[in-house]
Parts: sequence; structure tokens; C-alpha cells
Amino acid sequence: MPASSSEWFIDSACTAHVTYERSAFTSYKSTPTATVNIGPDSRANIVCEGDDIVLRIIVRGKSVKFTIRNVNHVPTLRYQLLSVLTMGILRVLTSFDDNGAVLRNKTTNQALALGSVVNNLYASNVDRSHTRPEKALVVNLSLWLQRLAHINATDIKKMADNNVVKGAVLKSKQNEINCEGFILGKCYRFSE
Repeated sequence: MPASSSEWFIDSACTAHVTYERSAFTSYKSTPTATVNIGPDSRANIVCEGDDIVLRIIVRGKSVKFTIRNVNHVPTLRYQLLSVLTMGILRVLTSFDDNGAVLRNKTTNQALALGSVVNNLYASNVDRSHTRPEKALVVNLSLWLQRLAHINATDIKKMADNNVVKGAVLKSKQNEINCEGFILGKCYRFSE
């Protein structure tokens, strides 16, 4: 499959917000088998339905938080689409012209997001400097020991303390952990 676009396109023909990116969701809940039409003779599986995605959008030179509600996760899709219909139901007015698109709160008329014309499509002005999730990553020491081939737990603690993984927080401060997958049966951990 060709590379996927990281842009969020504002689409008047799309009936629901969709993304291929699993890590974009602030929460994630699998859905019973469902499909979406992606052309006259083509369908794709929806694996998650109804969770939110938080983007940072540039509006008049400022980075503002923009929450997309009721998003479908379709891993085989190559594009991320904002549905004008869905936004209208959620009281967001979308207008287009040759310069771009504006998404406004229907009640207050406040600009919520802007879009620019990219390759003859309207793409939201995503702030690329805020592409990481805003939530902290809670690190379970036992799980990370397994995933990192049972490296020294002191090193994992140092990685969390030194923000090697930005936002990573150790879930517990255990001194010793039994590693069932470790061939010697027991890995000794950092001391407080």
C-alpha cells in the first residue's frame, strides 16, 4: 500500500470522520465488525468507532486545541478525513473558498480551525510542533523489561527520569520484579 497522508482533509462527501492512525486516539474501544464505503465498489473495515482525537490547529498564528469527536479507525485507509456532515451535526459550520476552509462554532461564530488548499484538497492547518499526545505515558516496569529484552531496570528508571521518552512516568517504584520470561528466573531492580 502506498504511504499514507498525515494531513487531515476536510471532506464534504465523507459521512464520518476517519483515520488510519491508531496512536492518534485519546481513548480506544474496539467496535463490532463494521465497514465503510470508500468508493462505488470498495469497502474497508472499521475497527474502532466513537473515540476522540485531539489535534493542535494553527488559527490566526496561534496553536489551538481542536477535538474531533466520533472518529472511525480504518487502518487500511490512506487518508484522514474530517466529515463536513458530522461537524454540521455537532454544530460546526464549514465554509470553503479559493483560499481555504474555515470551521466555525454555529452559535458564537468563533473560528475553531482553518484549512488550506493542498493538492486541490482542503487540509486542516495542523500544528506539526504538537504532534505528540498530550497525555503522559504510564510505564509498567514489568512490561518494559519484557519489551526491552530484560535490560537493567535501573536503565529503564533512568530513561523515565531523564525524559528519554517524553511524558513517560513509572507506574510503580518496585525494587525487585520476578521476570517469568528471563532465563535466570529473577531480575534485580533499582534501589530507592
